Amino acid sequence: MKILLFGNRGYVTKKFIQEAFPKDTVYLLGETDLKSSKKLKLTVFPKTKETILVEVLRTYQFDQIRLFVNCSGLMKS
Repeated sequence: MKILLFGNRGYVTKKFIQEAFPKDTVYLLGETDLKSSKKLKLTVFPKTKETILVEVLRTYQFDQIRLFVNCSGLMKS
């Protein structure tokens, strides 16, 4: 399965990708410390400009698109 991840990528690590998507090909859109890796089946698009997003969505067909959002500010007690 091809999966696009974008949004708050601070939680996305090599270990996370290996555990959450062991059999999938992962595409990561946006600034990150991770680099593209054939071993991890990971492709990184480091720029987040709207034109890059449009180009990626037109070029690749994804089975899933996941947006990571930091909601800690929304959870007030």
